[in-house]
Amino acid sequence: MFIAGCEVEFLIYESGSLKEKRSVVKSLINKIKSRFAISVIESGDNDLWKKGKIGFSFCSLSQVGIDQKLDKILELIEQENRIEVVEIKNEIMKI
Repeated sequence: MFIAGCEVEFLIYESGSLKEKRSVVKSLINKIKSRFAISVIESGDNDLWKKGKIGFSFCSLSQVGIDQKLDKILELIEQENRIEVVEIKNEIMKI
């Protein structure tokens, strides 16, 4: 079994307040959760209104399955036109 963990840091240029930032982050988290049925959280930068960070994890029985799903999730995130991805950190473990 393989476990993937990933953290994505991004900028939200059009955000003018924490309320607007949280709206963008919540929308992104809900989109990922509903499409991929994985665990996703806001993992940092909670008090910054121009910057966000989300983390997610999931399991698969194969390395190929992990790689394919991770690519699709990151593609969905990068297609979000309200954000610009700054950094992606991920780790894959085999158990």
